[in-house]
Amino acid sequence: YQVLTTGEDAALRFWDLRKLDRSLRSLSGGHHHWVAHAKHNGHHDQLVLSCGTDSAVCLWRAASVASAPLGGETGGGAAGGSGA
Repeated sequence: YQVLTTGEDAALRFWDLRKLDRSLRSLSGGHHHWVAHAKHNGHHDQLVLSCGTDSAVCLWRAASVASAPLGGETGGGAAGGSGA
């Protein structure tokens, strides 16, 4: 029931389709212009790759949205983006 959206505000947002009043999580800081595309990693759903019209490609970790922690880490640590 969860989807990921991107847009012209340079942020990625995770939504629960059953509760559309607000997003579950928002990731920002990696892009400085529109985010054009984003995709979950098929093997590690905590990882999200995004690209924007600012020519940046960012790899994000969104552990609190994922089903199981990546690499044995626990907690809802902040997701980070790193522009290329």
